[in-house]
Amino acid sequence: MAQPSYPSPSQSQYYHEFLRGATTVIPVMIGVLPFGLLLGAQAAQKGLSVGLLSLMTGLNFAGGSEFAAVALWSSPPHLITIVLVSMLVNSRH
Repeated sequence: MAQPSYPSPSQSQYYHEFLRGATTVIPVMIGVLPFGLLLGAQAAQKGLSVGLLSLMTGLNFAGGSEFAAVALWSSPPHLITIVLVSMLVNSRH
C-alpha cells in the first residue's frame, strides 16, 4: 500500500506561519510581561541566577506560587517549606 505524498511546505510558508503566530500572541505578551519583569526583579534581589529562575518557573509553572517560592527563597533554601506553600497556593484551584 503506497503512502500518499503531500507537498512539503516551502520556506516562505514557515516564515508566514511564524509571523502569524508572533502577531497573534502579542496581546497575551502585553499582559504577561509585567508579571515576568516583577518576578525577575524579586529573583534578582534574592540573588537567583537566570538559569535557576528558569528552572524554577519551568518546574513550578503556577503564577502566584512562583512569587511565593521566590519570597521564601533563602540560603540554603528550605525546599519542603517552598513545596508546601506552593501546594497551598495552588490548592485554591
